[in-house]
Amino acid sequence: MSKEIGAAGSSRNWSQASSATNFNPNLFRYVWFNETWMCKFTLWSLLIAGLLIGAAILLAGILAWLLGILGALIGLVGLAVGTLMGIFAWVSRDNFKNGLLTAAMVESVSEPSLIQIGVLSRGGRKQDYLYGVKRIKYLTLPKSLRKVGLAVPCVSTFSDEVRHPGTWHDFDPVPVAFGTSDRKKLKHCLEAVTSSEDVESDYFTLLQAFLSHHPFPADFEDLYVCDGAGRLVETRTIAKKAHRPEPS
Repeated sequence: MSKEIGAAGSSRNWSQASSATNFNPNLFRYVWFNETWMCKFTLWSLLIAGLLIGAAILLAGILAWLLGILGALIGLVGLAVGTLMGIFAWVSRDNFKNGLLTAAMVESVSEPSLIQIGVLSRGGRKQDYLYGVKRIKYLTLPKSLRKVGLAVPCVSTFSDEVRHPGTWHDFDPVPVAFGTSDRKKLKHCLEAVTSSEDVESDYFTLLQAFLSHHPFPADFEDLYVCDGAGRLVETRTIAKKAHRPEPS
């Protein structure tokens, strides 16, 4: 029996999201928009070029057996890339379905980026909860997200509970719109985020409170941690080539 959007997700890796999408993403859409594939244009180019060139050379290979072998090899490369992309989407769909619903706001459309926020605390009193705030840049955004300041529902998974006892070190959010274009589902997800029990007010009010005092430096790539009032608590290094300017 399927669960409602916003209900608790299925238990996975000894944890359970209190509010999840509870539906699988459109796999093609998910692969195309997900920021994990930062080189996706290269991958798609290899996939399409490999299949097209492979098909063309295979046809020519009817007349030239050696060209047919070469075409088959090139086609296999394209097929392998496509298979890897499919495996990524298939494996990631469980995270999309059962991850925690969190929030974001569109920061820029010309250079696509979102400011993301998610609860990091793993228990305790709600008034003591800590939240992670970070910027994620994308190669492209769905048309429905191309508006600066737009409130965006996301689904997040969390990592590394060892370095900071009581909280996750970081979170990995994906806009729900990356997995579906269904307006009804997107609306229900946004409503679930707005009424989330993980925040005393709501995610978007908290994010606006933080940004009003701590705008993001242009080259900031790490994670800010704030309390429930939007006050900066600490900065955590998450980028491989991290810059750690203090917020203005």
